[in-house]
Amino acid sequence: MTDETAQLGPLGKVWQQIEKQTKTHPLMWLVTLFSVGLAIWSYLYPRRETPDVMYYVDPDKTELVKQGTLSDLSVSFKGAPITGDVTAVQMAIWNAGMRAVHASEIMDTVFIQANVPVQILQAKTTVVTRKEIGFEIEPSRANSGALSLNWKILEKGDGAIIQIVYAGGPGVRFSLNGSFEGQRQIREIVDPKIDYLEHWWLRNALWLICPAGIALAAAAAFLLNRWKNPLTFMLIVAAEGCIAAIAIRIFFHFRYPLLFQ
Repeated sequence: MTDETAQLGPLGKVWQQIEKQTKTHPLMWLVTLFSVGLAIWSYLYPRRETPDVMYYVDPDKTELVKQGTLSDLSVSFKGAPITGDVTAVQMAIWNAGMRAVHASEIMDTVFIQANVPVQILQAKTTVVTRKEIGFEIEPSRANSGALSLNWKILEKGDGAIIQIVYAGGPGVRFSLNGSFEGQRQIREIVDPKIDYLEHWWLRNALWLICPAGIALAAAAAFLLNRWKNPLTFMLIVAAEGCIAAIAIRIFFHFRYPLLFQ
């Protein structure tokens, strides 16, 4: 060991080893850097700002009247008797996208629809993020189980919670339909917690490839003397980073197409 090498210190020795191997196997490092660059590009891929209006139907419905439990109780709606069950359900609607949805950008009428013909007895907003959005419910088709929705503007984070009381049991399901400029269909959220985790991984999973690829490349530099064919080993490490970045990019492209428009 020369005096110059001894004075480098631990970090200096590591850098000297990496520099030496870079000159010895340039292709190895080019492939490694390509994999890291591909991961960064996948994360920073230019995306057009789009709306992302979504809805969530609370699975815990309230049975206000259950047929057969109270024989002496009679229920009527606008003078007409109701002989079946009466149930209440809550639905949350909001825009999670980066682009606002103006009333003029609604291409197909936004409406709530029951999966079976039921009579909606009452529909009202229990929570509105702010009154300036002008969120309104149009009940003209309530007798057929449909409600039209209107608003002036729905910016990121804007939305409302709607309570629907209908003549029917808890097995009735409601969905939200419509389309806007930049969004062809409204997305249903089954579990808000799971959806948040999916978006967190979408935003951060690709970053895990970058430090992982660098760490593997640095670790392999110390193992060069222990492998009969170190170049093959390093190329395999770099190729794994490339394949992982491409696979994740393709998966998220089809899983969340709106983010890559």
